[in-house]
Amino acid sequence: MRITPALFEAHLKCATKCWLRFKDEPAAGNAYAEWVQTQNDTYRADATKRLMDDLPADECVVGSAAENLKAAKWRLALDVPVICSSRGNEAQISAAL
Repeated sequence: MRITPALFEAHLKCATKCWLRFKDEPAAGNAYAEWVQTQNDTYRADATKRLMDDLPADECVVGSAAENLKAAKWRLALDVPVICSSRGNEAQISAAL
């Protein structure tokens, strides 16, 4: 099971909403909710860009490029998947300093 930031946020609001998103049930089509999601995505992309602009490229890790997190020499990690091998669960770290 992959726990995405969207699933975690849905679970904080409503466990049923989380379950429906996990099962890929189609959304009801709420225009305001879609607008809010677009605003949040835009804000996150802008904030990520600002964070990365302030650091040298060799001190930033994006995505699954960080095979060994403990030995890495980074100051910023973005969108790094983390897998719990004992249960096969996966989560994604949006940003870590």
